[in-house]
Amino acid sequence: MHKNRKLLSALRYSQKANIDYSTTSTEDIFMDTMWFGVKFCFISQYFACIFLHAMEKGKNKLVMSENRSDPIKSSHFIDRCRVRIFLCDTNVQTCREVFALLRECSYQAVTPVFSAAEVIGTLTSEGSSTNIILAEAALLMTGDAKILKHIMQDEFLRHIPVIMMLAQNEVALILKGLDLGATDYLMKPLGSTELLDLWTHMPKRGA
Repeated sequence: MHKNRKLLSALRYSQKANIDYSTTSTEDIFMDTMWFGVKFCFISQYFACIFLHAMEKGKNKLVMSENRSDPIKSSHFIDRCRVRIFLCDTNVQTCREVFALLRECSYQAVTPVFSAAEVIGTLTSEGSSTNIILAEAALLMTGDAKILKHIMQDEFLRHIPVIMMLAQNEVALILKGLDLGATDYLMKPLGSTELLDLWTHMPKRGA
């Protein structure tokens, strides 16, 4: 029964397709041409959608592939828990407050230090595994910027982004710090908004 219906439909279609245009009016020819144009546009749009979908799918696979090669990234999102931050501030209370904010922002691998001597010692022992240095600007500039210069001159430390923390009355240190190699600065009091994006200062793998 179904086969007969298909054959009948095919016959009707073939009869319609074999139009003798010598006996067909100009209006009919025009309508046939318009109908062909509509079908052509529809088919073109259909294949264009398929092509764009395939391109987007391929791009997503590429992003996921790149992220798999980075041990800190998971899928399309940064894994803040695995970002190692070296936090330096001589003001113990401020250091504790920033430490708490970082933990709230899911940064779990945070090492706080409170003096210039601790900074040098800790960087020497743990610097190679550090992803970001978040330090008080005044501490970095102590003794003619001894600490910042040490970081920038060390073969294993100079690739680590250094973010300065400044109070409102320390704006003069911004240009000096950036000129010596600091990556960026944050104004105190720090908030969760800027700390959430702290990981964006990390250099790309292979850069």
